[in-house]
Amino acid sequence: MRTPLKKPLYLDIFEYVHGNIVSGAYAADGRIPTDGQLMRRFHTTRATVAKAMKELERTGLILRRPGAGSFLRPADRANGAFV
Repeated sequence: MRTPLKKPLYLDIFEYVHGNIVSGAYAADGRIPTDGQLMRRFHTTRATVAKAMKELERTGLILRRPGAGSFLRPADRANGAFV
């Protein structure tokens, strides 16, 4: 019998941040937790957090600015969609 595959940790991080974005836990157009904060919360490496953040950026939910942090993408005020 094969053991079930465990979900990768980067997906847990992705789902955590995504859930907070969707629920409005982060201020509109605001900063989201730093890589270091997420590393401590999930007891993981920078590479794992970076993979989750890259997925969030790829989906258009966040903007990453080297040296400044990660921010929510501005919402299109006309229709509420992310731009």
